Amino acid sequence: MSKFYKPSGYFETKGVFLVFFGVAVVAALLAVPYALAVWYCPIVYLAVFLPILYAKLVGWFSFWVIRRGQIRNSQLANLIGALGSVPGLYLAWASWAVLVNNIEGLGSLSLGWRTVTIVESSLPLAQVASQFLDPLDILRKMSLIGGQGLWKVEGISVNGLHLYGIWILEALLFLFFASRSFGKWAKLPYSERVNKWFPKIKLAKALALPAEVSVEDVFRGLKAGQVGSLMDPREESNPSYANHCRLILYYLPKAEDAYVTVYGYALKESGSLKKSFLARYLKVPEEVGQRLYERLK
Repeated sequence: MSKFYKPSGYFETKGVFLVFFGVAVVAALLAVPYALAVWYCPIVYLAVFLPILYAKLVGWFSFWVIRRGQIRNSQLANLIGALGSVPGLYLAWASWAVLVNNIEGLGSLSLGWRTVTIVESSLPLAQVASQFLDPLDILRKMSLIGGQGLWKVEGISVNGLHLYGIWILEALLFLFFASRSFGKWAKLPYSERVNKWFPKIKLAKALALPAEVSVEDVFRGLKAGQVGSLMDPREESNPSYANHCRLILYYLPKAEDAYVTVYGYALKESGSLKKSFLARYLKVPEEVGQRLYERLK
């Protein structure tokens, strides 16, 4: 039997559809702000990180969707999340096409140490919706811009294969990080018995360690699945001046098991505390989880 939590891999068809459409909605809501950020980004090289940020934000805001869909398969969650994010990226490109169509002229933006030139435009949402429904026009505009170029880097016009390469890189970066931004939610402890996600409880009180037990001893024990240090928990009354542990508890009544993530704090000779990660999602009996909750909450 595993000493640590391992997702069951279970999922339901309705959960898959819920996650797909939920992620698509989240990605669509963030698409227009993303398009504007790319358009008005004053530093070209900084724009490379915007697709990554966009993908990470979609994954972060989709936390509730993954939980609601009750998908306990991280690979599937990543796949569905990436596929669900595609409509958002397409909407961002539709927004970009509208911005190209509505160019008003050149403007300037002061960064303090330098002034950069920006292309001013407008983005009516009605036009975005209309453009979204006309993918052939988006491809036509991208082809036209790809041939002529729209901006310059160090005085050199970016067009042709270089511009197409940038668009491909944008899509690849977005899809790569989107495909890795959802599985972490599916890895959180879930009770198949109660059919619920375990709530995350950050215990406020520190766990005291016996005088003869070091944080390293606790780490070795927990790594081997030994939970003796958690069986009879006592609060450390003076955690600033003693070795102790801090716990994140995942506990549900009648769930049969509970899980803890453990951080150790070792007192150094200088008087400061050294924090170290000891264990993630360590399985403990339900009664131990209840005892930890009652004594250290």
